[in-house]
Amino acid sequence: MRIMSTELLDGRTCLMTGSSRGIGLGVARALTNHGGTVILHGREEKTLRSALASLKGLGATHILAADLSDHDGIERLEAEIARCFGTLHVLIQSAGILGLKVPLAEYPAEVWGEVTWSTTATPKGCDQPFILHKDAGER
Repeated sequence: MRIMSTELLDGRTCLMTGSSRGIGLGVARALTNHGGTVILHGREEKTLRSALASLKGLGATHILAADLSDHDGIERLEAEIARCFGTLHVLIQSAGILGLKVPLAEYPAEVWGEVTWSTTATPKGCDQPFILHKDAGER
């Protein structure tokens, strides 16, 4: 078994969307364990503060609250990252909405469209602005 270096992401800024709990928070923990400066993202600052507390002592971690289903939220997140960090090296998309808790056969088409848009279309809207701030010469 190969053990990854704790320095793998040293000097790298990593945005983990949807990281206030669950899988997103677990991946954020792994990024931090490998030396990344991790930005926790979610819609609610209170929930993000709790997530941040659970990572205390693991490394450089920050929080940014924004609603990625809204273009203004994406722009605000992008501007804040550019202002605070300059460059984003890693973007992992875990944000999305659950939608209704009903059997799939009973799922209203208009709600299904909203759920699938938030989990598939948002990353395209989210990653484009960050590319514009990538350092010249980096891959």
